[in-house]
Amino acid sequence: EPQRRLAVPRDALIIRADGLYVYRVGGEQRAERVSVEAGVADGDWIAVSGGQLRHGDQVIVRGGETLRGGEKVQVVGIFEEAAPRPVVAGR
Repeated sequence: EPQRRLAVPRDALIIRADGLYVYRVGGEQRAERVSVEAGVADGDWIAVSGGQLRHGDQVIVRGGETLRGGEKVQVVGIFEEAAPRPVVAGR
């Protein structure tokens, strides 16, 4: 049955031995690590759950694998397509 899920670009997902996570741009332009669980993939997008990620958050799509969290980041491009968005999974 179709379900609404939050999705992020695949390139935003960081896969490490200690878990799955994404980085979002938080207060004072600092990288914030957000743990997530991966769900259904649809092209360049993957559904995520279990974190504090919200629709409209800015996620870091390039360079996240070099971050540890708390670093000051500079946004060099904002693409509406890169923001977490609700998708319908299981069509």
